[in-house]
Amino acid sequence: MIAAVIFWIVFLGAAVYLFRTGRMKPYELVVYITGLVGGTLMTLAGKSALGYFGVFLFTLFMLWELVRTVREKK
Repeated sequence: MIAAVIFWIVFLGAAVYLFRTGRMKPYELVVYITGLVGGTLMTLAGKSALGYFGVFLFTLFMLWELVRTVREKK
């Protein structure tokens, strides 16, 4: 449970950071947050494989965008 809360804080913070720096458009932010919420709800509803897969895909997207942002700032 604590790990899930830390995960949410880190990745929502990263999404807001990317949105504020202009790397993420408003619709991408909505899609990202919807994916996190949907993945979490599916996991809680017992559809854990599908939920984990959805959260995994959005996590990969977020990490890719963060790496691109950091590389461009150098």
